[in-house]
Parts: sequence; C-alpha cells; structure tokens
Amino acid sequence: MKNKVIFLLVILNVLLFATVTYLAIHTGYIKRNFIRLGIISPPQDSVLPMDYWCIQGWTNTLEKLNIQADIVFFGNSITCGSSFHDYFPDKKIINLGYPGDNIKGMLYRIDMLKAVKPHKCFIMAGINDSWRPKEEIITQYRDLIIQLKYEMPKVQFYIESILPVNSCRFENYCNNTKIAEINIELARIATEFDCPYIDLYTLYIDEFSELPMSLSPDGVHLFHDSYDRWADIIRPYIYQ
Repeated sequence: MKNKVIFLLVILNVLLFATVTYLAIHTGYIKRNFIRLGIISPPQDSVLPMDYWCIQGWTNTLEKLNIQADIVFFGNSITCGSSFHDYFPDKKIINLGYPGDNIKGMLYRIDMLKAVKPHKCFIMAGINDSWRPKEEIITQYRDLIIQLKYEMPKVQFYIESILPVNSCRFENYCNNTKIAEINIELARIATEFDCPYIDLYTLYIDEFSELPMSLSPDGVHLFHDSYDRWADIIRPYIYQ
C-alpha cells in the first residue's frame, strides 16, 4: 500500500512538472526571462523590438537613481501625454508611458517598472494592438498581468480601459465597437487577478459613440486639459 502511494505521488509530481514546463515554454515565459536576465542573447530578428537595448539602458539609469515611487503610470503615448503629478503633487509619480508601445513591448519593459519600486501601478494598454484579432490581444494582456503580478506581488495594479477613438478622423485605425468588446474582457481579467478596473471608455465617449474632437487633437490622443476627468476618476484609488 505504501509503495502504491509513493508511486502515485511520483506520477502526480511528474505530471505537474510536465504541465508547468509546457505552459512556461508555450507562453515564452522561460525564454523571455532568460533574455531579460542576460542568460541568453535575444534573437537577431523581429521577435524583440528594435529599441530593446535602448530600453535596457533606460532601465539601468532608473535603477541607479534608486527611486521609490508612490505611483507609476505604465502605458503608451496616451499615458505619456499625461501629467498626473500636476493633479497629485503630494505623490511621487513616475510616467512610464512610451509612444507607440504595444502589449508585447510593455512585457519587455517590466524591468523598467520594477526599477522604480512602485506601490501602485496604473496600466493602459491595447490601443496599439487593436488591429490584431481580439483573442490574441486578450491572451497577451493576460500574459502581461500574470508576469506583473508574479514579479511584483506587493504592487497594487489597476487596469484602465482602452479609450474610444474618433472614427471620422481614424477610419482605418480601429473600431469603437471592437474597443468596447476588448474592454469587457479587460474587466474580466481585472476581476480574475484582483485588480480594480477603471472605466475610462465611458468617460470619454459621446452620444455618437465617438471620442469628441473637443477632447482630442487627432481623434486618438488627448489634449492636456482633457486629462481632468481621468484624474477625477482615479483620485479615490490614488489616496486609498
């Protein structure tokens, strides 16, 4: 009987190890982290962004500054255009918005985020991936959240919805119907990983289901004073 129990435990452990290994390889987790740790060199093709080594340099600079941030805004050009330190001057805020960045690019910037040791992190991602299949976007977004939660378990993450666009100005850029569908999935991811979900989409859409041009210079990005409503909705999370 004892031998049977031992045999069963061995089989279960082997199956568990095989499953974890398969998932790690299948999602690229092992390879991505070996590259980030410098154990292996990145492939000389389009798998990594062209600015990979530049990002490593910025990360090194941030590490040497030895910053302890209260709050980080992590995202693309829409985040980059914000100045939330003007709204919350009593908080040590760092803006890690990177124009043109997509979800995959943000995966390669996790070390940059870790370098500033934040207490809270607001994530804005997805608009630069909106041309891709919805299922692919959601899969990579989940991968991003899994990685962030694994590497920074003490950080409180907030998932912000994708903003609407003005389709009259950006006919072929993306579709607000698709953006709304993706946001529904982002809300589910937020629930799954215990991250508060912040609905910015509703704040910025008008009665015609468009981003008003009164709030945007180009139908995608925001005017400086258009961030007021964004700041108002996140205020409770900043100070909780």
